[in-house]
This record gives sequence, structure tokens and C-alpha cells, in this order.
Amino acid sequence: MQFVVILALFFVTVYGATLNTRQEINAHGLNFTLTGPPDEQYWLLTEENLPEGISRTEFNEDIPSPRLVRRGIDCSGSHRANGGDCIALLNAINQDGNQIQNSPRDIRYNNCFLSWSSVVYGVRFEFTPHAREIFDACSNNGWISGLKRDVNIGGRTTTVCMSNRPNGCN
Repeated sequence: MQFVVILALFFVTVYGATLNTRQEINAHGLNFTLTGPPDEQYWLLTEENLPEGISRTEFNEDIPSPRLVRRGIDCSGSHRANGGDCIALLNAINQDGNQIQNSPRDIRYNNCFLSWSSVVYGVRFEFTPHAREIFDACSNNGWISGLKRDVNIGGRTTTVCMSNRPNGCN
């Protein structure tokens, strides 16, 4: 009987884990470059390693647009990033199947940084729905700066930020 219970728990664990992974064929790894001085490093996405066909004017269809503005989003009038750069960054990250690194906790494309405040475990594309909520709530005349608190990624809570600087959550 114990063997059946253990086998059932194993099956539920493995099956549950597969439900939380991305099954799309187009998910790939982006080649970020670690850039910046030692105390302000970030992951850089450049034109050379941006996947072909990434839009700077509209979101990919598979990045969900939130129906309601969620609680915990704060917009800022300072440190605003270019909206087109942020759209391209989110479209690229939405296709990225690589694991989230512990440090640094910033990804940059041109003028747009996506940052998170604490160590999380998961895959980079898990940031996209939260960043899209920030984008939709905080876009102002083609510029964006904002954050979303209490984001759950990989079972850990963090704050996700979009701005024109690394460490935007600090």
C-alpha cells in the first residue's frame, strides 16, 4: 500500500510539474550579455541577439492583456523607459525558455530595463504577464515607469519593475 501511495505522489508531482512548463515549440534561449560595472551589472539584450520578427509596436498575441488593472501596481513619472523598447523586450522574453538567474536581477534592451527585487526561481517568460500589466497601467505618451508588488514567480514573491535604469525596484 505504501508503494502505491508513493507512486501516486510521484505521478502527481511529475504531472503537476509538466503543467507548469511552457509547451510551445517557439520557446528558446536568448543570449544575454552580462554588462555594467561590478556593483551595477545587468543582462543586456542587443539588436544582434534579438530574435527575428520581434515587434516594437505591438505585443505578441500570446502575451495576455489583463482585463482589469491589478492591485499593487504603482506608476512613476520619473525614470521612464521608451515604450517601443519595452514592447520589444517583453516580446523577446516571452519566447525565452531559460532559467532566471539569481543575479543580476535586471534585463535591458536599449532604454528599457525589466528588474525584480528578490531571488526567484522559474523561467524568464514568467515575467511577461506581470510586466504587461505594468505596461498597460503605466504607459504615458510612449513612455513607461512602474512596478508591480507581490508577484509570485516559482513560488516566491517579488516586485517586478519597468524603467530606464537597472535596479529599478530599489
